[in-house]
Amino acid sequence: MTMMITYVVYGEPIGKGRPRFARRGAFTHAYTPEKTKTYEDEIRYMARAAMGASPPLETPVTVAIYIRVEIPKSFSKQKRKDALEGITKPTKKPDIDNCAKCFLDAMNGHVYLDDKQVINLHVTKVWSEIGAVEVMVKEDLV
Repeated sequence: MTMMITYVVYGEPIGKGRPRFARRGAFTHAYTPEKTKTYEDEIRYMARAAMGASPPLETPVTVAIYIRVEIPKSFSKQKRKDALEGITKPTKKPDIDNCAKCFLDAMNGHVYLDDKQVINLHVTKVWSEIGAVEVMVKEDLV
């Protein structure tokens, strides 16, 4: 039987931030920005809840990520309508690849053992009334 999990992370999507560096005496220490860390924690929580008692998948997987970017309040009624109908595209932050990276990294060890198991990745970014990211992970068996 093929396992498939889905979950939603509500709120404005956030892309994975670049690592930051700090010097501690003679050593340089790399760390993840707090905003990214907090968002990845929220992703992990929702992913674990969707997995239930199931262990992480060990098979190849397909991941679909549907990013809903909230329409800015400054948009006129016509521009808002165009955005919801897909005429105007969301070419603002977060970058689609940084957002996907954030989700793939956060699911490591919880939904699958490692993101190297992802053999198909589908990412879409659209305008929406409410910011959220919908995720679907499915075993990709022959």
